[in-house]
Amino acid sequence: MQLKKLYFIFAIAIVFFSCRKEKTYWDADFVAPVASSSLNLSNLFPDTLLTTNANGSLKIEIESDLFSYTADSLLELPDTTIYNFITTLFPFPGSYFTYQPGQSFDMNPQNEITFDIANGVKLKEAIIRSGKLRLLIKNPLRQPANFRCSVTSATKNGIPLSIIIPMAPGTAANPFIKDTLVDVSDYKINFSGPAGNKTNTIFQALSLDILTTAVADTFKYNDSLKSYITFVDLVPEYGRGYFGTQVIQVGPDTTAFDIFNQISSGSLGLDSAEIKLTIINQFGVDLRSTINNLKSVNPSNGSVSLTGANIGTSFNVGRAIATGIPTSPVVETVKQLTYNQSNTNINSFIGNLPKQIVYDLNANLNPLGNISGFNDFVHYGTSLKARMNAYVPLRFSANNIVLRDTTEFNATALEEQLGNINEGFLLMRANNSYPFSLKITAVLLDENNNQLESLIAAPDNEIQAPLLDANNIVVASKETFLKIPFDKGKLESIVKAKKIAYYIEFNTANSPASITFYNHYKLDLLLTADFNYTLNK
Repeated sequence: MQLKKLYFIFAIAIVFFSCRKEKTYWDADFVAPVASSSLNLSNLFPDTLLTTNANGSLKIEIESDLFSYTADSLLELPDTTIYNFITTLFPFPGSYFTYQPGQSFDMNPQNEITFDIANGVKLKEAIIRSGKLRLLIKNPLRQPANFRCSVTSATKNGIPLSIIIPMAPGTAANPFIKDTLVDVSDYKINFSGPAGNKTNTIFQALSLDILTTAVADTFKYNDSLKSYITFVDLVPEYGRGYFGTQVIQVGPDTTAFDIFNQISSGSLGLDSAEIKLTIINQFGVDLRSTINNLKSVNPSNGSVSLTGANIGTSFNVGRAIATGIPTSPVVETVKQLTYNQSNTNINSFIGNLPKQIVYDLNANLNPLGNISGFNDFVHYGTSLKARMNAYVPLRFSANNIVLRDTTEFNATALEEQLGNINEGFLLMRANNSYPFSLKITAVLLDENNNQLESLIAAPDNEIQAPLLDANNIVVASKETFLKIPFDKGKLESIVKAKKIAYYIEFNTANSPASITFYNHYKLDLLLTADFNYTLNK
């Protein structure tokens, strides 16, 4: 009986110990995508610039405004001040005269004012878009009066500009001062005088009217009534006259050319490109123009000046035509210059991948003199401007062109198992349908675009070329796999990364002289993480 009891205890012990759960470990493999990108020619050039031909080949159409020389630069009316005064008839100590209530004095019955307009402009008439007439009056008379200013050359709806300023009494020691601004917008100004034989000249009449409510008083020596009349900030809506033989100088100046901003280095060898430079003249003046310089500037490649036809030589641009229609006052004159490979070095100019265009040109007004008979004209809102249109068929050779692209990098799966990862690698699957091999460089970035780690670099960075037909057109895309091992040190950078920057190098040195690009050409990139980690439970 005792022996049976012992066997029973031993059996219970075996069952008990065999049911205790030990902590277990095992290894697992895990594959997760961390980044994907598709790079086609829209990454090189904005979509809005790419045009597809009927055969699927691509071309770039670029339009860029070079400059605009506006009407307010051609015709600028300067601020002009006229000083007038009235004093005793015999200006010596002790002199005076007596004035009566209701009496009027003509301070200047027909005062001629000449505007000193820059650049030899001789104006016959103008319509004022905006501006002011400032009248500063200092009255030493001891009786109330009205100061009257009539600008007979300025009319609105056929009525001359007339201003009456009431003046309270003052003294010679403490004159009454009145400062008034009058809006002269929409006034038409005749700058030719009553006989029509003058230019830049207007007429005004000034008078002093003693109020009938005043009392007789004396105008003594040193009792000098003064007026300062200033035309301020006049902006013409329209001007007509002779604008002289002034020279409009445009530049040297620079305009941004951001078409190739996604290309970080290299140059293009084009076999056909064309630029049309359009000069648009909306001024009613004849022009003789010269393009002194057009320069393509790339900080990495240097500069290339356009040489050939219509560079450094003069050409004529006719005057615009007045329509008499306020909403559309002119018919502009257009002069178009064409630069192509037959008359210039345009392929080198564009192939330099400019970031900026430097331009320098001038236009001589009225090269034959006043042949319009003072009928040159300008309207507000019009300009002399130049526009550049470039047409580039995407058929070129590439000399170490580097395309850059940045995309999101998601290493969440790696981060969650950071402490348990034993080993692993990143796998780049590149599906290439460009008609040549490529070289790829990849750099991990943090959220502020700071570099964390170089992920892919030479020499193990070649993406193989696809199969081509007899016309060097891609038949089928080609897949290349690049394996990127990582250790614990690189893993820490990988899990910190928020972005990945790709640099794709195009080089057609081993391809035909020029390659035509089609709309289906692209490079698809998929980066996956393949790692082994220990799972515990």
